Amino acid sequence: PEVQRRVVETFTPQRPDDHDFSRPVTAYVRALRNQFITEASSASQSSVVDDAAQLDAFFERYPCDERATDFLRSSAPEVRSRVMAEFRPRMQGETNYSAAVTSFVKTMR
Repeated sequence: PEVQRRVVETFTPQRPDDHDFSRPVTAYVRALRNQFITEASSASQSSVVDDAAQLDAFFERYPCDERATDFLRSSAPEVRSRVMAEFRPRMQGETNYSAAVTSFVKTMR
């Protein structure tokens, strides 16, 4: 839809006296689509959250097994952020919080 809107609003033929615009319109659509894909890809890469240090600190405070660690690390950035901010175990000082962390992540997903 965005590409279509741009084509309708911005396409101008190089030769206005031409009767067949199919080739220039097709080329213009392809160029805009490629531009749109490139812009979307750049935007998604720039929104990548680097929270590895915070996750490491979280797991240092709340030790977990590999499965629970992977489960949280593979969650969406918003979920990871909320879990790190809101997780409060029933008891402090335990050696393994895997079940509690996994359960809490599931409620956030």
